[in-house]
Amino acid sequence: MKEIYEARLSIASHQIKGALTAVKGSIDLLLLDDSFPTDDRRQILTIAKNNTNKIIELVNELVAECRKE
Repeated sequence: MKEIYEARLSIASHQIKGALTAVKGSIDLLLLDDSFPTDDRRQILTIAKNNTNKIIELVNELVAECRKE
């Protein structure tokens, strides 16, 4: 049982790190160059928002798993 929990935690951790990296990259991109056209800025911000939602979902799943055990 412990091995399954650790494997799930490892996978979730990897997914959270990936999503956070994408959010950070989006923010860094916008901060580096403020001349992006509005449509490009919107697309970059949408990527950041989607990854933020993914992080929230993953954290909620982790909390739910912890409460089960």
